[in-house]
Amino acid sequence: ENMHYPVDGTALNFYAYYPYEAGTDPTAMIFGVKDDQNQSGMYDISDLLLSQAENQTRTEVNLQFSHALSLIQVEVVRGKNMPAFDSSLKATLLNCFPSGDVDLVGGTATVRNIAEQEIVMHKIETGSSTVYNYRALVPAQIIETGVDLFSFVQATTGKEINLKYTTEP
Repeated sequence: ENMHYPVDGTALNFYAYYPYEAGTDPTAMIFGVKDDQNQSGMYDISDLLLSQAENQTRTEVNLQFSHALSLIQVEVVRGKNMPAFDSSLKATLLNCFPSGDVDLVGGTATVRNIAEQEIVMHKIETGSSTVYNYRALVPAQIIETGVDLFSFVQATTGKEINLKYTTEP
Protein backbone atom coordinates (compact mmCIF):
# COMPACT_ATOMS: atom_id res chain seq x y z
CA GLU A 1 0.00 0.00 0.00
CA ASN A 2 1.38 3.39 -0.97
CA MET A 3 1.68 6.00 1.74
CA HIS A 4 1.70 9.70 0.93
CA TYR A 5 2.94 12.51 3.09
CA PRO A 6 3.57 16.18 2.49
CA VAL A 7 5.90 16.82 -0.41
CA ASP A 8 6.03 20.58 0.15
CA GLY A 9 9.36 20.39 2.01
CA THR A 10 7.82 20.01 5.47
CA ALA A 11 10.16 17.92 7.64
CA LEU A 12 8.59 14.82 9.19
CA ASN A 13 9.71 12.33 11.82
CA PHE A 14 9.20 8.58 11.28
CA TYR A 15 9.25 5.96 14.05
CA ALA A 16 8.88 2.24 13.49
CA TYR A 17 8.92 -0.97 15.54
CA TYR A 18 8.83 -4.71 14.96
CA PRO A 19 7.02 -6.98 15.62
CA TYR A 20 3.84 -5.10 14.76
CA GLU A 21 0.90 -5.68 17.04
CA ALA A 22 -2.54 -4.39 16.05
CA GLY A 23 -4.13 -2.03 18.56
CA THR A 24 -0.82 -0.91 20.07
CA ASP A 25 -0.65 2.76 21.06
CA PRO A 26 2.84 3.76 19.86
CA THR A 27 2.89 6.72 22.28
CA ALA A 28 2.37 4.47 25.34
CA MET A 29 3.81 1.17 24.21
CA ILE A 30 4.58 -1.74 26.52
CA PHE A 31 6.41 -4.70 25.00
CA GLY A 32 6.63 -8.12 26.61
CA VAL A 33 8.77 -11.06 25.56
CA LYS A 34 7.28 -14.53 25.23
CA ASP A 35 7.62 -16.81 28.25
CA ASP A 36 8.46 -19.89 26.15
CA GLN A 37 11.04 -18.70 23.63
CA ASN A 38 11.89 -22.29 22.67
CA GLN A 39 8.53 -22.77 20.94
CA SER A 40 8.52 -22.27 17.19
CA GLY A 41 8.75 -18.58 16.32
CA MET A 42 8.42 -17.29 19.90
CA TYR A 43 12.09 -16.28 20.18
CA ASP A 44 11.90 -14.29 16.94
CA ILE A 45 8.78 -12.34 17.92
CA SER A 46 10.37 -11.58 21.29
CA ASP A 47 13.05 -9.57 19.47
CA LEU A 48 11.97 -5.92 19.67
CA LEU A 49 13.43 -3.82 16.85
CA LEU A 50 13.18 -0.02 16.77
CA SER A 51 13.94 2.57 14.13
CA GLN A 52 13.63 6.30 13.62
CA ALA A 53 14.26 8.78 10.84
CA GLU A 54 13.84 12.39 11.91
CA ASN A 55 13.56 15.63 9.93
CA GLN A 56 12.86 13.83 6.67
CA THR A 57 11.98 15.92 3.63
CA ARG A 58 12.63 13.35 0.89
CA THR A 59 9.98 11.15 -0.66
CA GLU A 60 11.94 8.02 0.30
CA VAL A 61 12.72 7.26 3.94
CA ASN A 62 15.47 4.86 5.02
CA LEU A 63 14.74 3.10 8.33
CA GLN A 64 17.68 1.36 10.04
CA PHE A 65 16.38 -1.01 12.75
CA SER A 66 18.30 -1.89 15.91
CA HIS A 67 17.71 -4.41 18.69
CA ALA A 68 16.20 -2.85 21.82
CA LEU A 69 16.49 -5.80 24.24
CA SER A 70 19.29 -7.72 25.92
CA LEU A 71 20.39 -11.16 24.81
CA ILE A 72 21.28 -13.68 27.47
CA GLN A 73 23.21 -16.67 26.19
CA VAL A 74 24.37 -19.63 28.23
CA GLU A 75 26.58 -22.50 27.11
CA VAL A 76 25.93 -25.80 28.86
CA VAL A 77 28.91 -28.16 28.74
CA ARG A 78 28.51 -31.75 29.86
CA GLY A 79 31.00 -32.55 32.60
CA LYS A 80 32.51 -35.89 33.54
CA ASN A 81 30.14 -38.34 35.23
CA MET A 82 27.13 -36.38 33.98
CA PRO A 83 24.37 -38.12 32.03
CA ALA A 84 24.44 -37.51 28.29
CA PHE A 85 22.37 -34.57 27.05
CA ASP A 86 19.29 -35.34 25.03
CA SER A 87 16.52 -33.36 23.37
CA SER A 88 14.65 -33.07 26.69
CA LEU A 89 17.29 -30.76 28.23
CA LYS A 90 15.48 -27.52 28.98
CA ALA A 91 17.09 -24.27 30.13
CA THR A 92 14.96 -21.71 31.94
CA LEU A 93 15.82 -18.13 32.88
CA LEU A 94 14.42 -17.47 36.36
CA ASN A 95 13.34 -14.34 38.23
CA CYS A 96 13.33 -12.00 35.23
CA PHE A 97 11.14 -9.06 34.35
CA PRO A 98 9.72 -9.80 30.88
CA SER A 99 8.33 -6.42 29.80
CA GLY A 100 9.43 -2.88 29.20
CA ASP A 101 8.11 0.59 28.42
CA VAL A 102 9.06 1.50 24.86
CA ASP A 103 10.17 5.02 23.94
CA LEU A 104 10.02 5.23 20.15
CA VAL A 105 11.54 8.72 20.08
CA GLY A 106 14.45 7.70 22.31
CA GLY A 107 14.76 4.25 20.73
CA THR A 108 14.78 2.44 24.09
CA ALA A 109 12.90 -0.16 26.11
CA THR A 110 13.09 0.35 29.89
CA VAL A 111 12.32 -2.62 32.10
CA ARG A 112 9.03 -2.66 34.02
CA ASN A 113 9.81 -3.99 37.50
CA ILE A 114 6.30 -5.35 37.97
CA ALA A 115 6.15 -9.15 37.91
CA GLU A 116 9.07 -11.55 37.60
CA GLN A 117 8.56 -14.71 35.62
CA GLU A 118 10.37 -17.71 34.21
CA ILE A 119 11.37 -17.72 30.54
CA VAL A 120 12.11 -20.98 28.73
CA MET A 121 15.25 -20.31 26.69
CA HIS A 122 15.64 -20.95 22.95
CA LYS A 123 17.94 -23.87 22.14
CA ILE A 124 20.57 -23.14 19.47
CA GLU A 125 21.76 -26.22 17.61
CA THR A 126 25.53 -26.74 17.98
CA GLY A 127 25.94 -30.14 16.36
CA SER A 128 27.50 -31.44 19.59
CA SER A 129 26.11 -33.91 22.11
CA THR A 130 28.25 -32.43 24.90
CA VAL A 131 27.68 -28.68 24.37
CA TYR A 132 24.29 -26.95 24.15
CA ASN A 133 23.66 -23.21 23.75
CA TYR A 134 20.53 -21.42 24.91
CA ARG A 135 19.35 -17.84 24.39
CA ALA A 136 16.65 -15.57 25.78
CA LEU A 137 15.69 -11.99 25.02
CA VAL A 138 14.67 -9.70 27.89
CA PRO A 139 14.69 -5.97 28.67
CA ALA A 140 17.99 -4.85 30.24
CA GLN A 141 17.72 -5.19 34.03
CA ILE A 142 19.72 -5.57 37.21
CA ILE A 143 19.77 -9.07 38.67
CA GLU A 144 20.16 -9.06 42.44
CA THR A 145 22.78 -11.30 44.09
CA GLY A 146 21.67 -14.51 45.74
CA VAL A 147 18.84 -15.06 43.24
CA ASP A 148 18.30 -18.27 41.28
CA LEU A 149 19.02 -17.27 37.69
CA PHE A 150 19.06 -20.46 35.60
CA SER A 151 17.43 -23.87 35.84
CA PHE A 152 18.41 -26.85 33.68
CA VAL A 153 16.07 -29.84 33.65
CA GLN A 154 16.41 -33.13 31.79
CA ALA A 155 14.44 -36.32 32.15
CA THR A 156 16.86 -39.25 31.98
CA THR A 157 15.93 -42.92 32.47
CA GLY A 158 12.79 -41.94 34.33
CA LYS A 159 14.60 -39.57 36.70
CA GLU A 160 14.67 -35.81 36.47
CA ILE A 161 17.99 -33.97 36.72
CA ASN A 162 17.37 -30.44 37.94
CA LEU A 163 20.28 -28.03 38.39
CA LYS A 164 19.86 -24.43 39.50
CA TYR A 165 22.45 -21.70 39.36
CA THR A 166 22.34 -18.69 41.65
CA THR A 167 23.98 -15.31 41.24
CA GLU A 168 26.88 -14.78 43.62
CA PRO A 169 27.79 -11.68 45.62
